Amino acid sequence: MIKELGISDAEKLLPFLYREKELNLFIIGDIENAVLDNENVKLFVDEESEKINGVLLKYFDSFVVYSPKTMDYRSAAKLILEDHAKIVSGKAEHIEVLKPFLDGNIVNEKIMYFSKLFELKPFENDDEVELASENDAQEILKLLSKIPEFRPQSAEAFITSMRNGSSRRYFIRKEGKIVSTASTAAECKEMAMIVAVATDPKYRKRGLATKIMNKMCLDLVRENKTVCLFYDNPEAGKIYERIGFRQMAFWKMMYLKTS
Repeated sequence: MIKELGISDAEKLLPFLYREKELNLFIIGDIENAVLDNENVKLFVDEESEKINGVLLKYFDSFVVYSPKTMDYRSAAKLILEDHAKIVSGKAEHIEVLKPFLDGNIVNEKIMYFSKLFELKPFENDDEVELASENDAQEILKLLSKIPEFRPQSAEAFITSMRNGSSRRYFIRKEGKIVSTASTAAECKEMAMIVAVATDPKYRKRGLATKIMNKMCLDLVRENKTVCLFYDNPEAGKIYERIGFRQMAFWKMMYLKTS
């Protein structure tokens, strides 16, 4: 039976989630960072006789799903569709089990490489890299909106994540404007996910994203955090491998109808 679980009771999920802690970074991070009365973050658990079969996290218009194929996927799909979610994601093999129950509501889907930083190999000068403040948020969002592969982001979610410490954002400025950026997401005590690595097309092939990644990873490693990311561009993957990332799983995202 799937039921909503209050954030204040979420610690009981951690032993289950830590079975594959890197793949559950989004859920663990949002449990740590969530404000108790935040309507944009909700947890749902499939539990039977105190045995946890699966967990769903709602974050704004997205759901993250985790279950070792034991969850009531039909009920999970019903919950997701009734909430009018735009995206559902998770470990690829789990999302494949969920997929038939969302049939007819899937607009697009994407398979990503899920990687973890095993040994940092810094090699770039990062003097140009700056840590963003809230004052830089709108300019970073403007840059991301120019990149076709990025879906439009909620300014509210973007700024909220900076305020609550679940995200830090780095950038490089050229000719007075931000032209390259990368961020963390769901950042928590032990882990951080790198997301939204982007460079203005006019400034690509200059190693700017590599400089930002190098600086970001160095800061996170110094804080003893496990660093993960996912990507779908093999060329980007080569850069990440040079820094020290290695693939450990596949991540799947499904985009859903909203009307």
